[in-house]
Amino acid sequence: MGQAPEMAAPLLLRVEDADAEWSSRPHRIALFVEPSPFAYISGYKNRFQNFIKHLREMGDEVLVVTTHKGAPEEFHGAKVIGSWSFPCPLYQNVPLSLALSPRIFSAVSKFKPDIIHATSPGVMVFGALAIAKMISVPMVMSYHTHLPAYLPGYNLNWLLGPTWGLIRCLHRSADLTLVPSVAIAEDFETAKVVPG
Repeated sequence: MGQAPEMAAPLLLRVEDADAEWSSRPHRIALFVEPSPFAYISGYKNRFQNFIKHLREMGDEVLVVTTHKGAPEEFHGAKVIGSWSFPCPLYQNVPLSLALSPRIFSAVSKFKPDIIHATSPGVMVFGALAIAKMISVPMVMSYHTHLPAYLPGYNLNWLLGPTWGLIRCLHRSADLTLVPSVAIAEDFETAKVVPG
């Protein structure tokens, strides 16, 4: 009996596995960040501002799509596009946006990114994924708010299964998933978010 062919599956990337050839040349990166790293004060504000600065310092061209309120036109040489947003129903001071308007699709298409990188979880990641599929560009998702860890504190344990299901669905659609810690990577492996 022959072996089943290996199927390409999204993966969790370890730094030592990064492709040196790909990472040694400048790229065009469309970055979808929700909420805005310019107007919304959160744990990843500095992370994403520094990420954008670092990409620009390495010579990469960067287009940032984010929630509209407080978005500058430019940040360290990266063009910024604000997308109409609405407040999160459960957390009113968090702006959300689908970022799937003709204006944004046109801007991203004209930018001709080598890759689209979107933050997860959120709403904008769905728009970013749709655009990546429509223009045939690889999709990277970086996971930042570990929702399953928060749900029990709000007495929403009944949402754990559906939340993990949504996380699995989203991240299996990505070409690469990045997580901020070994603990979350282990949770993703246990929940079979990314088949291994």
